[in-house]
Amino acid sequence: GEEIRMCPTCEKLIQRRLTNLKSQEKPIYCALYEKMHLTMAEAERVKPSFLEMAESLLSGEHCYTLQATNERRKELVRLYELVDSISKDILKMVADEGPDPSPRIVKLYRGIRVYASNYLQDNLLLLPSLPTPEQLREIREAKEKEAWERIRELERQRELLRQQEAAQLGAGVAGDMEREEEEEEGHRLFGMSVKMKMPSISFKKDGRKDGGIVGIDIPKPKRSFSSSGWMSESMAVGSVDSSEDPFVLQIQQLQCFIRQARAANRLDEVQALEASLRDVESSMREQQAAAMSYGFTPD
Repeated sequence: GEEIRMCPTCEKLIQRRLTNLKSQEKPIYCALYEKMHLTMAEAERVKPSFLEMAESLLSGEHCYTLQATNERRKELVRLYELVDSISKDILKMVADEGPDPSPRIVKLYRGIRVYASNYLQDNLLLLPSLPTPEQLREIREAKEKEAWERIRELERQRELLRQQEAAQLGAGVAGDMEREEEEEEGHRLFGMSVKMKMPSISFKKDGRKDGGIVGIDIPKPKRSFSSSGWMSESMAVGSVDSSEDPFVLQIQQLQCFIRQARAANRLDEVQALEASLRDVESSMREQQAAAMSYGFTPD
């Protein structure tokens, strides 16, 4: 080549410049390492989609086909194999460093290879295997059978729940009807007890020809119980003379019962007694009207 004549100062400047240019160039192993790192990143991007497809197939689902999942697995395996190949190429560069390579460079190359080997061990060797077409068919049939069993079990549970609700509803209706019957029976028994509590009136005759009445005997006071548990006490009356009208005595007795029931806050008994009182008063008015029609004047 051509020779260039220069002074020692210029020669030093040019040599320094050339050294700087060489130092700015990336070593070959750096380019290979960057390529290996990019390949790992691409594998990490593909891996989640493959795992999702494989899990779907092994669960018996029909979202993905076995062929598409196999293609995705092959793509991922190819990327892992590329990582393995690049790391081996970096390790082989130790021989290019000459007979006496730098220990630091040798340690760096071997460290890159160990890093790649650990990465492949944690990813490539742990990839799930895909079933064969026959195995996939059996898996899907088993999953469909299990799904139908779950559906039938849910239907049985719903039917049992409906029966329990119907039984509870029927029990509630029966309870309401029983309570209504008990209330009606209580009112009926109370009405009978009121009739039993009415004083029995007997008339004494003096033996005269006109059969005159000289007095009325009324039983001694007694306590009576209604069907609901309320206790009433008859009005204390003794032997009365003929001046007392039997209807008046009954009215007074009923009025006494009404006061006792109202004091005990027994509204149902009050209504029944008031109805009996109205009946007695009506009977008394009818008798008075009949007596007047025969020319008798009430006392």
